[in-house]
Amino acid sequence: MTNPNLPHYDLGYVGEPTAAVPKTCVFCEEELDGTDTAEWPIGTSDGPRQAHRQCMLRSTLGGIGHLIAHPYWCTEHNDPDAGLSYRHSAQLVEAYVHIIGVGADR
Repeated sequence: MTNPNLPHYDLGYVGEPTAAVPKTCVFCEEELDGTDTAEWPIGTSDGPRQAHRQCMLRSTLGGIGHLIAHPYWCTEHNDPDAGLSYRHSAQLVEAYVHIIGVGADR
């Protein structure tokens, strides 16, 4: 039953999911423990999936290599995560945003 006082978000599927929602991040495939899970699920062709909030941020801004040295990591080495795993890169992206910030002038 839906609450008419809450906004409706279309997650890209119709009805209830037929399978249990996986307990791994849709981006890094590491286990979700609930402490840093993003607030909203991501609609996929397999139904809703959860993600780490850092992985969601990394999927939007790019990896840490992309942010700190784009020509070197992205152009020369084709590795926006600077040799790190997706998850570790995502954690550094979150730290980068807290320290440096984000904006059109960067």
